[in-house]
Amino acid sequence: MLSFTLFTLGVSVLLGLFTMVFVYAVEDRFIADTLSRAASAMQRQHQVSLRWPAPPQAFMQRHDSAASLPADLREAWQARPLRREHAGTQGRHYHLHWLDRPRGAPPDPPVPDARHPLLVAEVSGLLVVRPFRRELLAWWAAGSGALVLAALGLAAWRARRLSAPLVRLADAIARSRPGDGSTRSSPDALDRRDDEVGLLARHLDALTARTQAFIDRERVFTRDVSHELRTPLAVLGMATERLMGRHDLPTGVPAQLQQMRQTLWDLEQTVNTLLALAREGHAPAAPVALADGAPATAAAALAVLPLLERVVLEQMSRLQGKDIQLEIDVSPALRLDLPPGVLHILLSNLVGNAFAHGEPGPVRVSADVQGLQLENRSQALPAGLSARLGQPFQKGAASAGFGLGLAIVHRLAEHQGLALALSQADGNTRVQLLWAPRGWLAPPAGSASA
Repeated sequence: MLSFTLFTLGVSVLLGLFTMVFVYAVEDRFIADTLSRAASAMQRQHQVSLRWPAPPQAFMQRHDSAASLPADLREAWQARPLRREHAGTQGRHYHLHWLDRPRGAPPDPPVPDARHPLLVAEVSGLLVVRPFRRELLAWWAAGSGALVLAALGLAAWRARRLSAPLVRLADAIARSRPGDGSTRSSPDALDRRDDEVGLLARHLDALTARTQAFIDRERVFTRDVSHELRTPLAVLGMATERLMGRHDLPTGVPAQLQQMRQTLWDLEQTVNTLLALAREGHAPAAPVALADGAPATAAAALAVLPLLERVVLEQMSRLQGKDIQLEIDVSPALRLDLPPGVLHILLSNLVGNAFAHGEPGPVRVSADVQGLQLENRSQALPAGLSARLGQPFQKGAASAGFGLGLAIVHRLAEHQGLALALSQADGNTRVQLLWAPRGWLAPPAGSASA
């Protein structure tokens, strides 16, 4: 709208300037033609009688010397003798025409004499534009203002007319939700428009339909994976447990069954993690320190310490006889607004990695309102590898996996609004799981140790 208004104002100013130049030029041309006709008549009489006659109009005078010029004209003429138009005092205005000169041009030198008298016309009574100049400017300003207002109104009307379909389309897209079963994102009337908005609406509908088809395929895949993978894993796990309960097994078989049970557990954790990533739910975490008189909503938050102790017991089999000293420093009052399954998967992967890949020595686990920190002894990683851990297929030489577990955990943490950081220094590996703060009280003092 601003550019449209400026363009209209510029056109109005330009047309007004052209109009003023035109009326002044017409007025000057009329006066110059009047002087030229009078001079021609006087020159014809002079050729016949050899005497210069009196000017035919009362507002004209003939001057044979500069001394006879009006005082105000003489001062202006002496300052600029070659000009043929001079402004006098008290509103007077003079036009000059040299007699017996081509086109009335001044002679050389430009001094009036008997041979080349100076025909002077005081034309203030003939001027039409000057007396009405204020009125002309006022009318021009009023017309320009009216044009600008009309341009603003037209621009606003056109803008609303052009943007209204886009606003409707944007509102419809904002109200649409991926996965709600709809294959359209635009109102019914828009996709039938034969313009750019209709083309955009049709393309958005096609994109929505493709997105919905993709979501449907993903849901079917997730459902099938959840059933077709979890069921066999559960059957294999129960069969392994029954076999391990027998006492007539050959030597070496219990160890193999133990390894099989651990592998099945790892597979189950991987499946659970991938399924958690496939879900759309996004639950940013916020630590809640419970105390007496805490709101009822806080009581539904997840207690971190009991779940951590459960995970430690589940992952003990991954130690494989290593001598470690486990230190847990977590407040019993620390609770987290996070789905239990998600936190269980994260803790299982982090604690399991520390038990499986750590060196004998202390394993420290601490958590507060800022996050969880796990530290254990480990072999030094090659230069640059620690910065790449958490990326797919990045692992140490001693790892028997494919380097995907930590990458999956990293993605799951990001999916839930958490931050996962890993660093190594002085033979220690430190993993930090930070939950996003949203305001909490400091947890009461107290810790559990093991």
